[in-house]
Amino acid sequence: MLIPPFILNSQAEEIILLENPSFEDIPGHSKTPRGWLVCGFEAESPVDVHPTGEFGVSTKPFHGNSYLGMVARDNDTWELIAQQLSKPLKLGNDYVFQIQLARSELYVSFSRAVTNMELNYINPSVLRIWGSNEGCRGQELLAASVPIDHSDWKMYQFKLSPKKNDYKFLILEIFYADAPNTVGNILLDDASNIILASAAAEVFKNYKQEFDNVPISDNQEYYSKISAGIYTADRDEMNSTTLNIDLERLERKKQIIKNHGKKLVFEDDKLFRNYRNGSRQTTYQNVHINAIAAILKSMPGYKLIVAVSGKTQKSVTKRVRELTNAFKEQGLNRNLYQFVDYPATFKKEDWLWRPNNNDLLMRLEKI
Repeated sequence: MLIPPFILNSQAEEIILLENPSFEDIPGHSKTPRGWLVCGFEAESPVDVHPTGEFGVSTKPFHGNSYLGMVARDNDTWELIAQQLSKPLKLGNDYVFQIQLARSELYVSFSRAVTNMELNYINPSVLRIWGSNEGCRGQELLAASVPIDHSDWKMYQFKLSPKKNDYKFLILEIFYADAPNTVGNILLDDASNIILASAAAEVFKNYKQEFDNVPISDNQEYYSKISAGIYTADRDEMNSTTLNIDLERLERKKQIIKNHGKKLVFEDDKLFRNYRNGSRQTTYQNVHINAIAAILKSMPGYKLIVAVSGKTQKSVTKRVRELTNAFKEQGLNRNLYQFVDYPATFKKEDWLWRPNNNDLLMRLEKI
């Protein structure tokens, strides 16, 4: 996000410059873009610079040639980066910060909690923005976003108002939207410099009168304590009081299965495979089966009903065998999926999508 030179010269005191705000660098996994500090958890990989062609991420940059990808994991760890600012954020001042955010529909990597299981890190997650004087350790939570659930780039505008101290460092961090261990991803691009609110309308061509901050409530501290290993005994109690959240998660998971199931393709009755997992032990798999299997493993009490069609019964048998083998490769228990006859008549409410050219229908049933 470029700022005209005459504005830089006339309003230098009102602008805090960021180095490499568009996260430009040679793409690569587990790589922090130049100008930013490597942050994260011990024994966990850092952020990724995309597009790498890995993890199934195919989003095009909003600006420049690259962008940042961060994930939240299923073992109470998540990714973050930090940068020392050109001048401190001052206590009592209001600042404006803009950034483009999106979510990749595919971000497939191994689970950190279950050995040899791949997950699609797809759950909507939030961006948190911290002020700090200790590098990667956040000291004051300055802003948080809504859950990022869209695959297109969208500009978010945040107000940063330090209330406890001046801060030399800015931290950008992905975090869980509702409860710990819900794997997710956020893509970040085209961040702005940080501008005093009094000058923001003049500096930003796309300045908005409203801000995208969400209220920073006590649950942020609660989740931080859970992630630090405190209050872990309270997780079941917390989960038992979140029926509405659970229903929303179920609908999100149905949507993920729908999105990926509709994209499954057979070529000469063989399941098309085009995905390499990017790990040291490279495999040749179907990324959509990976995602569906990961969702099913996270849904105790449900099974997937699959109806397969084809030109002949022999064709149907081959396709069922291909799908069965693909599910087995993902370690999916046989009681989590069932094949049924393709319906002679179609009822919209019975299936996750209408019949289409992939000769495949799916729905979820309670076990």
